[in-house]
Amino acid sequence: MTLSSYEDDLAAAIDTALAAFTLGTNLYTGPERPTDKSPSRCIFVLPTGGLPARHYRSATGAEVRYPRAQVLVRSERGKFDQGKDDARAAYAALHRQPPAGYIEVEVLESEPSYIGTRESGEHRWTFNVQVTKEE
Repeated sequence: MTLSSYEDDLAAAIDTALAAFTLGTNLYTGPERPTDKSPSRCIFVLPTGGLPARHYRSATGAEVRYPRAQVLVRSERGKFDQGKDDARAAYAALHRQPPAGYIEVEVLESEPSYIGTRESGEHRWTFNVQVTKEE
């Protein structure tokens, strides 16, 4: 069985919804990159596992999968409000807005969580997303 790259689909949804972010430029899948390899202001979508799949007893053998991702939003140095607004915009772009082919996308917190600053001064927020997809 080949599983879809749901983190790519979530990143693409953010790219479509937020004009300030572009895949490969300041929006990435995978872990946070250092600022010498990415701009200060950026977003990362990291796959983090998920709940067990549920198997349907059907001719196709389809499963409903519940993968999760963590979205990390980083602001420019010293720009707290910019980062907070970016995190909330990314949250709104994903929560209850499933991309084509998905059953549901649910953000698992009520608000993005502020997790402090990096040593270089960029503020960071995070939130977790669970998707529901039949494969």
